[in-house]
Amino acid sequence: MAAQEEEEQTKFEELKHLREKIKQFEWELKDMKEQNALQQEKVVKLELYQKEQKLNIVHLQKYSTKEMGASPIEGTIDARGQSGTPFEKASPPFFRPPEVQTAKVVSTELGSSVDVHDEAAI
Repeated sequence: MAAQEEEEQTKFEELKHLREKIKQFEWELKDMKEQNALQQEKVVKLELYQKEQKLNIVHLQKYSTKEMGASPIEGTIDARGQSGTPFEKASPPFFRPPEVQTAKVVSTELGSSVDVHDEAAI
């Protein structure tokens, strides 16, 4: 009988140990679910932030093309990522290409003429 009681005692201890392990796994699972929920919240917030930034970019592009005198569609990228006329085609108002003045210089010694470009005259 003592052997049977010892066997029952060891089985009882094993069962007790298994219950503790199950509780530990349940706590870990609960923590993992909470962490997953927090991560999902962060992902949702980041997606909303990203959409907001895309809208800001579109509005900025529309404003800058309007300031440059281009049509609102020209040079912008819409929400689908489709582009209209490339942005580079609209020249900004503050950019002026240098005025090139051409003067004809006639050399009397050689009897030939040479075109001279003066880019300093802006």
